[in-house]
Amino acid sequence: MIEFGSDGWFGVISDEITFENISITAQAAADYLTDTCSNPAVVLGYDTRFLSREYAWTIMRVLTGNGINVYLHKKPVPTAFLSLSTALYKADLGIMVTGEGRPARYTGLAFRLAGGVPAGETFMSDLFNYLYRRYPRHADENRELLKYIDVFSDYLALAAGLFSPDGQGQKAPVVIYDACFGSVGGYFKDILEHLGLDSTAIRSKPNPGFTDCAPQPNKRNLQLAGKLVKQKKSDIGLFFNGDGSRLGVVDSNGEIVPDHWVSAIVLKEWLDIKGCDLRVYTDLLTPSISVPLLSSMGKSPLPLYRLYEQKEDPGLAVVWDRHSVYCGGFIPDRDAMAEALLLIRALVRHGLDWQALLADIIKVTGMRSYSTRSLNMDKSTWARKMKLITGQGFLPEELGSIINTEENGDLKLWLDDGSWLGFCFNPKEEHLSIYYDAPGLGQADEKLDLIVSLMLY
Repeated sequence: MIEFGSDGWFGVISDEITFENISITAQAAADYLTDTCSNPAVVLGYDTRFLSREYAWTIMRVLTGNGINVYLHKKPVPTAFLSLSTALYKADLGIMVTGEGRPARYTGLAFRLAGGVPAGETFMSDLFNYLYRRYPRHADENRELLKYIDVFSDYLALAAGLFSPDGQGQKAPVVIYDACFGSVGGYFKDILEHLGLDSTAIRSKPNPGFTDCAPQPNKRNLQLAGKLVKQKKSDIGLFFNGDGSRLGVVDSNGEIVPDHWVSAIVLKEWLDIKGCDLRVYTDLLTPSISVPLLSSMGKSPLPLYRLYEQKEDPGLAVVWDRHSVYCGGFIPDRDAMAEALLLIRALVRHGLDWQALLADIIKVTGMRSYSTRSLNMDKSTWARKMKLITGQGFLPEELGSIINTEENGDLKLWLDDGSWLGFCFNPKEEHLSIYYDAPGLGQADEKLDLIVSLMLY
């Protein structure tokens, strides 16, 4: 059975994600577009995972077999390139074959609507209703409907406009980045060279197995970049996940820069560039430092559901959710390369002084720590644990009393000491994410270890 999630369809290669199921889903997309659009067009992209290109080719054959125009990226690209090309070619839908940051055995389909905006639950529900209506129509004779595309020059033009630090003549940073065998590949090196910056790229050649690691910016994966930064005396080390949607950062000492501080710097830099007309949207589990930072800039966060449900202008939107920040006025999608450029810009403006850069942010937001853990958990276990969590006696007394907040299936527990604990369960993948936001430096890590041990008991 094909079972969609709220933002796409993901599963194990050659188990849930098969050529047959890919064809069935492509036919559903074709039927949906035929019913809702006149002369529809689709942009197709794919990452570096096993069979990604072959799956994309299968989708193309079904779409062209249904008389739909297809723009296919020539080679693996970050997901942000798909959003950009969907907007540039005025396509009705973008389809990306990607596993995002999941382990190598996973892949799937991520969808982008007109303008490059990520698809949500409404679209996924509509698409699900078109499954199995018709047998997939494969065709090779409609090849005139296929066009190959490359939008790197368009992205480069955007990136060049994004990176314009104040004070020309300042010392240029030396950058090391780890592509982790994913879609960013050599793209970021080419961008930095165009901007006149020196960089060293590691693990930039595709490897569908990712050397048996989940291509995510976790502590283990950031160790290599941190080691090389110290060896080469570089100013910054960067890590890009499998599809270029998540960023990890180490400073000039090879120490990991917490994700919530990176997001705060990126957001402040973007608002400084674009001015105050932008709206900032947050979700239930966005780090708490977002509130004082936005207040210092005369802004209040808006709930993220408004951006999608009320169809507000994505070009005026900045989204800061539990994962990262992305800027609708640049590309309305997660783009770790854009985040990295904004972060480098901020570092240059502070004379490559990490201590000064972080001090400027902490002076506004105060000192808080934010940490996350992931656990594999089946549905029945989560149902049982959730009853315990929302009851009395689950948490140790020193963490205080509980006030529950729920939103779209997420659970947030407010604690007496100003901390909060968040849970996000993915029933399709049977995966639980746990978040802890606490006052002070390092407090979240310590307390989250305790929570994880309670969840595993």
